[in-house]
Amino acid sequence: MPCGKYGSDKDGFDGDAEAEQPEDWDEEEDGEWEPPRVTNPKCEDGPGCGEWERPTIPNPNYKGTWYPAMIDNPEYKVSFSCN
Repeated sequence: MPCGKYGSDKDGFDGDAEAEQPEDWDEEEDGEWEPPRVTNPKCEDGPGCGEWERPTIPNPNYKGTWYPAMIDNPEYKVSFSCN
C-alpha cells in the first residue's frame, strides 16, 4: 500500500511480507496470526504517513469565541414560587 493512504500504514508501519506463520500456531487457541509490523520504507520521507493533523492557516479576521449579545427583555418576569 503506498504511503499517504490512510489505512494499514497510517502509523508508518506495515506487516512484514517475508514473515511466515509459526508451525505450532493454532488459530483456535492463539487467534488469527498477524505478521510482525515493520517500518514502511515509503513513509520515511513521504508525506501523508502518521497521525492525521488538521491543517491550520492564519486567519487575521478571527476575533475570538463568539457569544450572543445580552439584550434586556422588559416582558420577562422572574417567578420564585415553589408550589
